Amino acid sequence: MISRPIKSILMAYYLDTDVTYLKGVGPKWGDKLHRLGFRTLKDLVSYYPRTYEDRRHQRKINTLKKGERVYICGEIVNLQKMFRGPGQRIHIMTIKDDTGFLFCRFYRVPYRTYFEKFHVGQKVLAFGIINDFKGRKEIAHPELTLLSEFKEDSFMGLLPIYSEDEELSSKKIHKWILSALTFLEENPDKVNFAEEFEFLPDWVLKKNNLINRYQALKEIHNPDINQVDDYFKYNSAAQKRFIFDEFFQLELYLIFQKMKLKQQEGIKLNSTSILTSKLLQKFPYQLTHDQKNSFQEILKDFASGFPMNRLLQGDVGSGKTAVIFLSMLSAIECGAQAVLMAPTEVLAEQHYQGALKLLSDLGFEIGFLSSKVKSKDKIPILEKIASGKIQFIIGTHALIEESVQFSKLGLVVVDEQHRFGVEQRQKLKSKSQIPHFLMVTATPIPRTLAMTTYGDLDISFLHEKPPGRSPIQTKIVMENQREQLYKFMFEQVQKGRQAFMIFPLVEESEKLPLKDVSQGYKDFSTKYPTIKWGLLHGKMSSDDKQKIMDEFRKNKIQILLSTTVIEVGVDIPNANLIIIEHAERFGLSQLHQLRGRVGRGTLKGFCALLPSLNLSIDGLERLKKLESTTDGLELAEWDLEFRGAGQILGAKQSGVSEFKLANLFRDKKVLEDARSAAIEILTKDPHLHLKIHKKLKLLLDQLQMHKA
Repeated sequence: MISRPIKSILMAYYLDTDVTYLKGVGPKWGDKLHRLGFRTLKDLVSYYPRTYEDRRHQRKINTLKKGERVYICGEIVNLQKMFRGPGQRIHIMTIKDDTGFLFCRFYRVPYRTYFEKFHVGQKVLAFGIINDFKGRKEIAHPELTLLSEFKEDSFMGLLPIYSEDEELSSKKIHKWILSALTFLEENPDKVNFAEEFEFLPDWVLKKNNLINRYQALKEIHNPDINQVDDYFKYNSAAQKRFIFDEFFQLELYLIFQKMKLKQQEGIKLNSTSILTSKLLQKFPYQLTHDQKNSFQEILKDFASGFPMNRLLQGDVGSGKTAVIFLSMLSAIECGAQAVLMAPTEVLAEQHYQGALKLLSDLGFEIGFLSSKVKSKDKIPILEKIASGKIQFIIGTHALIEESVQFSKLGLVVVDEQHRFGVEQRQKLKSKSQIPHFLMVTATPIPRTLAMTTYGDLDISFLHEKPPGRSPIQTKIVMENQREQLYKFMFEQVQKGRQAFMIFPLVEESEKLPLKDVSQGYKDFSTKYPTIKWGLLHGKMSSDDKQKIMDEFRKNKIQILLSTTVIEVGVDIPNANLIIIEHAERFGLSQLHQLRGRVGRGTLKGFCALLPSLNLSIDGLERLKKLESTTDGLELAEWDLEFRGAGQILGAKQSGVSEFKLANLFRDKKVLEDARSAAIEILTKDPHLHLKIHKKLKLLLDQLQMHKA
């Protein structure tokens, strides 16, 4: 039997072998692999496929049906490039066989020069799922390979497909990985590598019916042809192991961060509720059950002596601002300062005006900071914040500038937090030793997404809406109904109501056949001069934007034509209609936010979705989802299933973007199991000091370095 020290040396000898020495690689390809992060054999075999091709049966185009996963050989007859938007191009390749034509559509390409290797007349192998687009057969993002590259390749099984670039093809990667696995398996010392690759305790493997990680690596690169359906459904034993690992590693990191924060000493705040009681008397309604619960959870965090790290999640119109103001007042009542940072000046100004209206007579000074505040006016504000004379501060990114210093910052609130980067949020937090931290979002987040993106936070939910608010009626309005819609809009204006009209562009674009807000304003104000029209977009100065919003609030503007600059937070109770041009161009979550700008008072709200003339079947189905429900969480779940996490969050978030195989919708159960395992391990051994957790400790240290 090989002793442990010698076995470790032998393992390192084989696994740390430079890829350059692998048969068929050599110095040239070795340098390329090094640049891509593959330095050793262990690096190479740990790189798993992103999908597979079933090369057993080649199909004819006229036999294809929607939803089938197919493998086709055809001749390229046309290559077309279309412009979708700034920096966005659609590539369409048309191929034919002796039975018909097939269209291959790419909304994005694997790498910049991907299409340069394809030319009309070449024969190509295409693999993917058949769609029906306006009556023609199409594959979106197929796997394409020139037939000439496979003339001598007899492989007709389940072929792994790896991410590639201009120089390094999936075929080469697969060949070298198989060579590396063969080298390891045939080592003359008969070293078993299962122990080296494994980091999970045996009880976790048994409890979750998982195979050893090294076995999973061998199987994922050499898929069993009898398990084709399992591999395409991401349900093979190998894929399930790596999906579990992806979730587990993120959850281990998030839960450890959460436990570490609970061990730190924070600012203890015990409110007497005098100020909050005065504010509650001013509200036109009683707090909902959810608002009361969320506020009590925040107060409990304040009094715990540990720094709060909480996410307040509430759908459009659920009363988040009330909970924010109550929390800030509680901090101020304890002698601390509270700051609220918003992503746009429009939203920050609205919060400021709301605070002045509700809080100005409660005995403390309210400060406002943004880029529009002039230098001469900013100096006294900065001095008062630094001295503690201003306790309640509202602002934009200007709050994170070095010149902004606080006397005793006790609470940091970040509204629409996903619009800020991690560094921006951290800069504001760092202006106090360990302040209480409240992140707020109006974007409903499915539970699985919350577990992965916000797993290090406590979460409060606002599901109910304050009394008196009616559901918004949403309707898809086709082009032949446009004049009827305008008639309804003018009738609402005559009754004293106001309306929004939303456009996707600020100005006309030569590349995009879309309506723009600037031309819309000219056309409508000329055609209907008796109506008071307003124009708002992101290219306007801060002063001009504020002037327009002030006039709209005072009903000096009856219909506001705008871009999505009003997407978040704008609160005009008298506005009860929003019309959205080219509605299919926006994500469901964004459309849900936009329609939330109406129906905020006692008036019934209306949302009209005006799609483009060339609306696709899929686009129509998406808009029908919005028409059928006002439940933001239901829409977010649908977006998560069909469009991914980025569509919901609106920005790259740590963790979610790193998944290679895991899918938050498909793999919900695996996520819950992985999270449970991480919690159980860290509950028993918070610092991973036990011998059984030695490799987990190394893994956690690596995760912390990577995410620092």
